[in-house]
Amino acid sequence: MTIAGIPIEIQKKSIKNIHIHVKAPKGNVIVTAPRQTNDATIIKIVEERIEWIKRQQVQMAKRMKLRVNQEVDKTDWVAADKSLRANISKLLPKWESITKLKCSTWQIRKMKTRWGSCNVKTKKIWFNLHLANTTIGCLEYIILHELLHIRVPNHGAQFKAQMDHYMPNWREIQKELKQYILD
Repeated sequence: MTIAGIPIEIQKKSIKNIHIHVKAPKGNVIVTAPRQTNDATIIKIVEERIEWIKRQQVQMAKRMKLRVNQEVDKTDWVAADKSLRANISKLLPKWESITKLKCSTWQIRKMKTRWGSCNVKTKKIWFNLHLANTTIGCLEYIILHELLHIRVPNHGAQFKAQMDHYMPNWREIQKELKQYILD
């Protein structure tokens, strides 16, 4: 079905309410509705939400432009690794000094779901190679984030308070980082 020029996939299920989903990465629109719902009702509800649907699709289109795992040859990844390694070598000591926290060692690897990770017991930090395709601000955010896990191993209130203390604008940087898609 097409509504206002937008292709809509309709799925009727044993549910109580109608739900509109704009699915990543391409912005496909799926409407799930109770089995007994007629098409006129679905069309009316989708038309009422059409501006929201379009905004979601625009956001997804922007995110697609920022894909970080593009098909690149091995020499590009070598260059990315070298550049990221140089930036981490410069920025990590800065944040270790500011926070009075020290990691035991760090490494870079490609990761599909995380920008970084910290082993709290060994104090080893892993950085995602894809950080080379983001901004220095995003890299600093991840460095601080992972360092703070040495002190606070979860993402609770204490962790957020530490982030607020050292990087008051971390939430904005986190939103910027979410514009990049890992896969």
